[in-house]
Amino acid sequence: MQAADHYFRAAEIVPQSAVDQRAKYKRNAASALYSQAITFNDQQSARRAVETIEQGVLPLLPRSSSAKAWADAQRSLGTYLFYLGTRDVPGALERSLVATTAALSVYDQQQDRREWVFAQIDLGNGWMALGNRGMPGAFERATTAFSRALAAATP
Repeated sequence: MQAADHYFRAAEIVPQSAVDQRAKYKRNAASALYSQAITFNDQQSARRAVETIEQGVLPLLPRSSSAKAWADAQRSLGTYLFYLGTRDVPGALERSLVATTAALSVYDQQQDRREWVFAQIDLGNGWMALGNRGMPGAFERATTAFSRALAAATP
């Protein structure tokens, strides 16, 4: 049995009322799937990671009551979609930017500095990838995101 399967099983056996714990196990399952995708160049595992976040984690974490956890899940979703997008899955890069931007709408540059900086870097990477594919204005947007990350990370 793989790590992701163990996390999925754990999410099934915790009480329905333990929403945060169920979401954590499902998010860990998605992370294990993503690790498998990277290790074995396995797009199917990456697709399952995306599906797990979209259908298993985000519905448990409404932005209105779990904003930080929701943002973290959105950032993970963006990372998984970026992986797929760099492997030419149609629309994945654009969706990764949407998810990362959603995370940034919650992260506070001062209070969540680390997450905010890394999300800006993720955004920059997404725009760079789209620029490399010829999208007009993408390199400028990448530069803006990287500049914001650098400014926030430099004391």
